[in-house]
Amino acid sequence: MKTDNNNYTNKDLSKINIALIGMPGSGKSTLGIILSKSLKKCFVDIDNEIEKQQKKSIPDIFKEYGENYFRDVESSVICKIASDKNLVISCGGGAVIRDINMQSIKETSLVIYIKRDINYLSMEGRPLSKDIEALKIIETNREPLYNKYCDIQVDNNNSVEETIKKILSILEEKYGIRSVK
Repeated sequence: MKTDNNNYTNKDLSKINIALIGMPGSGKSTLGIILSKSLKKCFVDIDNEIEKQQKKSIPDIFKEYGENYFRDVESSVICKIASDKNLVISCGGGAVIRDINMQSIKETSLVIYIKRDINYLSMEGRPLSKDIEALKIIETNREPLYNKYCDIQVDNNNSVEETIKKILSILEEKYGIRSVK
């Protein structure tokens, strides 16, 4: 578990975004929905926003236009969303690939890396995560980027409840961000 203080002040944190990064299928969206309710913040899933904007599923976007097109759209959506305040943002697994994405996110967000054992990652509906071998390659390439950009790293290999409890504890202890009961 990694935590960095990044010199945030309490004033900065009142409306700061919480951005979740990690491998596809690591639980970012599930955890993000629960965190947003606990912290009284709005939840935004970048992949869902892309699908709404493009009126197509992510696998269809990849199939019809390719990964570069998808990454361009993803960057545009991230730049727009990251400028808002008081959000919990679930970033797509590949958001870390482009530095511009993470620069936008880091300006307004505390970044939490949701780390999950590769054997627990969901592969359903994920165009680049076809099998365990593809996941291993993706993990090898992205792990250094997840570590580079995160302020906090939390393992998500147990129950959702345990992971949420860990995240909320770190947010309160290190950053003074409290859940709203």
